[in-house]
Amino acid sequence: VAMAAAFFDAGADVAKIATTAAGGPPDAARVLSAAAAARGPTIALAMGEAGLASRLLAPKYGAALTFGALSPARASAPGQPSLADLTSMYRLGAQTPATRVFGVLGCPIAHSRSPAIHNAALAAAGLDGVYLPFLVQPGGLPAFLAAFDDPSYAGFSVTLPHKGAALAAAAEADPTATLIGAANTLVRLPGGGYRAYNTDATAAVDSIAEGLRKARTAG
Repeated sequence: VAMAAAFFDAGADVAKIATTAAGGPPDAARVLSAAAAARGPTIALAMGEAGLASRLLAPKYGAALTFGALSPARASAPGQPSLADLTSMYRLGAQTPATRVFGVLGCPIAHSRSPAIHNAALAAAGLDGVYLPFLVQPGGLPAFLAAFDDPSYAGFSVTLPHKGAALAAAAEADPTATLIGAANTLVRLPGGGYRAYNTDATAAVDSIAEGLRKARTAG
């Protein structure tokens, strides 16, 4: 914020802050906060895969603009998404300060199809929400949750290597997650903090039960 203020004091019409998310997603949270608090039009980006949120959530935080590539092969900076993904999958044009944020936390995470699936579902349901991939390095989950401690961040899917850490970081946990010692879902509680769930176990048991039912029926 102080850097942006210095730019405006020097007569800038638009301030631009571009850094590298060397510290992971918390760096993206910091530049987004700077854009929201700046007293004039501000572009604030944390480059690299770990800083992707600073590009995908720019409208929510009131940033002056963000950048997208005409195709993945023509990206002009590390972590720059395509225009097609920005406008279609992440629906930047529909974001507001009230847009709720969901996401999947893991390392690696770029391969995940969860953003495509869940953003399509949010759009189909007409919900003001967006689902992001967050690259969180091993051991980085507590810092991530602290950096994005905002009521509009409604919940997260959790994949490797953070399922044990997700359970440890939760304020509450369902009995299944506690019994297994791991969680794959964090849902924000009304008063803050998260409740942990393990839906992997439920899905596995249900699938086995359905398979046995079909086998009995066929036999």
